[in-house]
Amino acid sequence: VSQSRYAAGHYFYKEKINLFKEIGIILATVGTLLVVIEPAFTNHSNLSANDRIFGNIMILLYQATFSLWIVYSKFLFGKNSVFLIKIFKFFKVNLHKKPYNPFEINFLSYYIGFFTFIPLIFFDLNKYYTQAIDLQYLEILAILYMGIFSTVIAYHLYSKAQAKLSMTDVSIFSYISPLFSIPAAYFILGESPSYFSFIGISIILLGLYVAGRSKK
Repeated sequence: VSQSRYAAGHYFYKEKINLFKEIGIILATVGTLLVVIEPAFTNHSNLSANDRIFGNIMILLYQATFSLWIVYSKFLFGKNSVFLIKIFKFFKVNLHKKPYNPFEINFLSYYIGFFTFIPLIFFDLNKYYTQAIDLQYLEILAILYMGIFSTVIAYHLYSKAQAKLSMTDVSIFSYISPLFSIPAAYFILGESPSYFSFIGISIILLGLYVAGRSKK
């Protein structure tokens, strides 16, 4: 996924290709793929291997669609892209008059997301209705944490980084997620990581180290 962001940064915004970054991203991609396919070779969960692989694939699809948003958000932040301008003019889309800041873009996206999810609630209404009106203390705290820290604060910081850094630099750090999620799953959920996970994390760390050498 980050390979596609790296290529998009070079294609849409003429970001320079660096050998260290390329090798680092390839290594991190291999490490991430090991984590993704790990359920096919191990059995450390109550879920079936197919369900776990399906969940991992859904995460990859999310990352792929999020990459498209990153390309467009860079343009909204004021980064010039001749190719995007040609696309908008071809479809007769009016271009924005001034660059937007991260707060404005996130504020708008939250409202769009809110109204988009309202119809989806009715699909699960019968299943979760009784739980929704009987929330416990810890469940309320979890919802508040997810809304405040995982959404508002996290995406605002990510957008500020996206506005200041290249797509390549930001995409490299997307590989850090397994470094936090796997230990968190062990301590919070009691899920023991497999040797596939350890190998994948090690390769990811190596890739981040190699990519970081590009700035030296």
